Amino acid sequence: MIATAIHEKMRLFADTCKNPLLALYALYNSNFKSNAQANDDFYNRFLLKWKNEDSDYFKTFSSSFKKEAPVSKYNYVWVGLVCFSLGGFTVFVLISKSGSKNLEQNLSIQERKILKLLKEGKSNKEISEEYNIGVNTVKSHVSSIYSKLKVKSRRD
Repeated sequence: MIATAIHEKMRLFADTCKNPLLALYALYNSNFKSNAQANDDFYNRFLLKWKNEDSDYFKTFSSSFKKEAPVSKYNYVWVGLVCFSLGGFTVFVLISKSGSKNLEQNLSIQERKILKLLKEGKSNKEISEEYNIGVNTVKSHVSSIYSKLKVKSRRD
């Protein structure tokens, strides 16, 4: 307990001292390495107070407190925005893909067969010959496919 009290007095002396080398000597005698994390604010203020001191002693002392540059809160914001955007895009893609599959599930078996040929670029006449049905029946199925898939043309 006595050693702890002495170390606190040394830090207090270093904090109020006008001579930078005496303040630094007091800190060295205060067992600063063992309590650096517990008194982090104190050492940061001390280094700020003597930041213009060009002594090798201060450079050595401050190098023992070098930390990585603090991460800006804006970095977290950017990372959050990127993750949110990617998540939103992924959800959009999944919904749009599942939406088109859900719409195709509403088609009858014959309409699905015709849709497959439509995707291959076949004409109504080619489809009618493929399935041995009339051209008007193909047109009727195509019209039904358009309305169920909510499209207006083959290109859509």
